[in-house]
Amino acid sequence: MAQLSRRKVALNTTVSPRIGKQVDDLTTTGEFSSQSDLVSVALTEFFVREEQREHEKKMAQLYQVLVEHEEGRALLDEVPRTAKEKADALTKAGIAHVEAGEYEEAKKCFAKAKELEGKDDLPSTLTSKVVIE
Repeated sequence: MAQLSRRKVALNTTVSPRIGKQVDDLTTTGEFSSQSDLVSVALTEFFVREEQREHEKKMAQLYQVLVEHEEGRALLDEVPRTAKEKADALTKAGIAHVEAGEYEEAKKCFAKAKELEGKDDLPSTLTSKVVIE
């Protein structure tokens, strides 16, 4: 008979009484099925935020390097800024992925481009008409 492997790791931790009560309250209300479920969700959200912060830090460093050089500043001027420009860039990226045989990545690009289509601000004359009505 095949042996099952455990998918979770047991952690023993201590928390303040206030946090312990909040965990108990949330699991008692049924919002979370167990303390383990609550801790897993909370840690996942924490790690996602930390990963995002790290990504933003790296992007800031990259941006700093780009603005220090004339070529970098020129490249930044070419970055799509409006939703239409972003959609066009994503469509081109999708086409490149198709040509490379990367169909799942292409689908993601095309879906995001479709989502962005039409998200630019209305022309000022239309905007004022909408606000007045």
